[in-house]
Amino acid sequence: VSGLLVVALSLPIAEKLREQFAERKPQRRYEALVAGKLPQDSGTIRSFLATDEHLNRHSVPTADQGELAITHFEVLKRFVDATQVSVRLETGRRNQIRVHFAEQGHPVLGETRYRREEAEHPHWPWKRLALHACELGFRHPRTGRELHFHSRLPPEFKQFIRVF
Repeated sequence: VSGLLVVALSLPIAEKLREQFAERKPQRRYEALVAGKLPQDSGTIRSFLATDEHLNRHSVPTADQGELAITHFEVLKRFVDATQVSVRLETGRRNQIRVHFAEQGHPVLGETRYRREEAEHPHWPWKRLALHACELGFRHPRTGRELHFHSRLPPEFKQFIRVF
């Protein structure tokens, strides 16, 4: 995954940031290239995520078996056999985007863990996920000021899009 990341330089600041994320306050938007054509223009994927003994994530039927995970998406562009999507996280669970799209039958291109074979694409030769953290907004833990950051798509995304 490329893009934006927030890092705290002290434990007290890290705890304040962690509280914001636990309360679902930060704004997080990603762009992804996923395999196949998503049938709907937008939607929400909601499940409970659990971790198996090999540290793989997967959806489970009930809340007592896993953590709530909510992913909102909007199609930006459809290609012959892939889709560019904008993804907004309501919750932020480990591998949430990867698992949600893989379980829908549309794994992120370059995926090596969840539905790897379906995530291979002739125009995505790079050894990385086609997933980019492009927007991050949160309240500064010390000053309370609203901060918003944006990161441009990496060259691999631009090259993939240009091919089509």
